[in-house]
Amino acid sequence: MRFLLTAFMLFTTLAAVSQKKTDAERYCDLDSDPSLEALRTGYSIFIDQDMAWPAYNQDRDYTMGLGFRFYGRRFDSKRKPISWLTMKAMTGLNTLVGLQKRFKKYGYESRTSFMLGNGSFTPDSLLAKNPVKGDRPYGSVLYFSHRKSYLPAGTKHIISTQFTLGFLGTAVSKYFQKGVHYLYRNIAKTEEPYDPKGWDNQISKGGEITVMYRVAYGKSFIDNRYLSISACTEGMAGYYTNVAFSGQVRTGKLVSKWFTLVSDPLSDGSQASDGREGFEIYAYGVPRVRFVAYNALLQGQFRHNDYELGWNDMRHVIGELDCGIAMGNSFCRNNRKGIWSFGLNFSLRTPNYTGPYSRYHHWGGFYFTKSFL
Repeated sequence: MRFLLTAFMLFTTLAAVSQKKTDAERYCDLDSDPSLEALRTGYSIFIDQDMAWPAYNQDRDYTMGLGFRFYGRRFDSKRKPISWLTMKAMTGLNTLVGLQKRFKKYGYESRTSFMLGNGSFTPDSLLAKNPVKGDRPYGSVLYFSHRKSYLPAGTKHIISTQFTLGFLGTAVSKYFQKGVHYLYRNIAKTEEPYDPKGWDNQISKGGEITVMYRVAYGKSFIDNRYLSISACTEGMAGYYTNVAFSGQVRTGKLVSKWFTLVSDPLSDGSQASDGREGFEIYAYGVPRVRFVAYNALLQGQFRHNDYELGWNDMRHVIGELDCGIAMGNSFCRNNRKGIWSFGLNFSLRTPNYTGPYSRYHHWGGFYFTKSFL
């Protein structure tokens, strides 16, 4: 009898917990105006990995990254504390620099996204337990990022603002990299890639909080069914402080608008679907020049580090290139329409520090997005 009573109580508890609430009930603190952005509009998955391009699988510098981005105004809700905190910080900084007043004055349409991600950086020699003087230090950043993109009527230009709350020096990258290498060795039956031995020397080992604020402005020059040409200017302040200028070219069978291009999920202004339906496939190229003032993953932040690079060790002008192919199509599920897209990306960066270990680095990326109309 006691067993039956316990089972009944467990069942009723699970039933109560599993009852679904409507969006109006779940996010009652948000404005329900139907003209605003939908509460739920989609998600993206981003995977950067140097193994994705075997010819350049050098297992060094930016060696891997992983990100999950979710679109929709629900991430402005107090019911999601981390995203609400980052949203409030971003809005406060927008107000401080005068952007929030502009958005309200000109009635910009906004699109919201929230991202959980991690980036990993290593020197060339993974077997060295001690820091390799002249090479880059180990570095990692685990972060939560809140972004809003503001579009005027006609969408000829776009303004994106972003606030990132991150943690340097966690053990996430160490164990994730070891796990990936272990799986690779077991599948390929090889002795390489080796397990990294120097993560105990990483920047801010043990964890250190960090932040970054980013503003980007993009403008479209050509955007038709076969060709899209645009440009972007962006500035970042925080653990990565720099200014960058880029061009964006897409060619092929185009359906989506110019600002939805995904070539670098950690710094681009792309957002959820623009509402166009149909199959598309295209190639793209995004050349970029970046002027770097500070990089905490190379130079350290506030905590003492056994090894870090100094200002004179840095290259302060960096060339970047992202290129690849992408395709997408419409879908309809449970009477709800949407668009999915998939991209294969290749990235190249010129050296970002000087010395005998200065080098170009490369990686590949896989990006998947599913957006609802």
